[in-house]
Amino acid sequence: MKERGHQVQQMGEIYKHAEQVIFWLGQATYETNVIIDTLRQLQIESRRYVCKDWKLTDQRWLDVWMTAQSILKMKHADLIARQREGLRSLLDRSWFRRVWILQEVANARAALVYCGAKYVQARFLSLAPLLIGVIPETHCQAVLDILPGPARKDSWWGQSRDLYTLLRNFGRSEAQDERDMIYALLGMLSDTDKSDMLRPDYEKTAQELSLDVIHSLYFDKIDLEEMDSDEIDLDQNYLVPPNQLGPIRCLLPKLGALNKIALKRQIGSSQKENVSTILRRLDFELTGEMIMAATEHDTDRETMKTFRQKRRNAIKISEEILDDASQYLSRGKRLMELSSVPRR
Repeated sequence: MKERGHQVQQMGEIYKHAEQVIFWLGQATYETNVIIDTLRQLQIESRRYVCKDWKLTDQRWLDVWMTAQSILKMKHADLIARQREGLRSLLDRSWFRRVWILQEVANARAALVYCGAKYVQARFLSLAPLLIGVIPETHCQAVLDILPGPARKDSWWGQSRDLYTLLRNFGRSEAQDERDMIYALLGMLSDTDKSDMLRPDYEKTAQELSLDVIHSLYFDKIDLEEMDSDEIDLDQNYLVPPNQLGPIRCLLPKLGALNKIALKRQIGSSQKENVSTILRRLDFELTGEMIMAATEHDTDRETMKTFRQKRRNAIKISEEILDDASQYLSRGKRLMELSSVPRR
């Protein structure tokens, strides 16, 4: 078990130092051959431009795309329909859902994507959905976002690589051992987000690991079994069939809701950085109860400053705050400044 944990810990470093990684998506079909041929033609045409740093949304890609399409139309009938069918087939491959491919993708400096005998540079697969007009499933899009190339630094990956963000993006991955849902992500964390609390340790049970994850993410011990079910709003995107449920799988749909519980607890502590960390997650709604707690404990106004910053960053602030403000005028100017949000 210790040897397995050590090997897992080294995987990320191995991929970081590889000159190039190969991703094999499986056997080819006629339609997947069409889409790989398409992206290869796009790759060939792009050599006429200095496009290494173009963003995915750069309009110049459309010019390159139109040139490639004009050539491909002479080779394939019903080109656009076959391209879309081929891309959907690629994105539906089990490769995208396997949790252990994530370290390969995230740490690779360069990569080739193979389907059957045909291949293309990974960066052009990231471009395909935008150019062809296919909307990937959320988890699949997150994988495309971290493929080697400009898309990686311009996506959410370039902004935040903490465990909470990774779980929100890749929580629907597949793993035979549910502990790997956590351990596979540890090699993707930014250096500032690595913690001694969480290291690959297969001597720990999934239940023990889930408690460590909760403590790491929410700075406290929260027993999910003791909590009132009304307190937890399950995220439907992460629900799985009952026969697949385990401690880690049970935790994932509750990640967002646990922010509210953790925030209430941390507001009353002296750990202002913990409050800031939770608020930066931007995926839950501030309520009047949270604001009331902040006014009682925020002697140095640091928490209120963070609340205001979060509001500027498009946090959801409920109508409840405005209603509470009218009832708590005696709380003073600090509350009213925060609560003076125009009603929609």
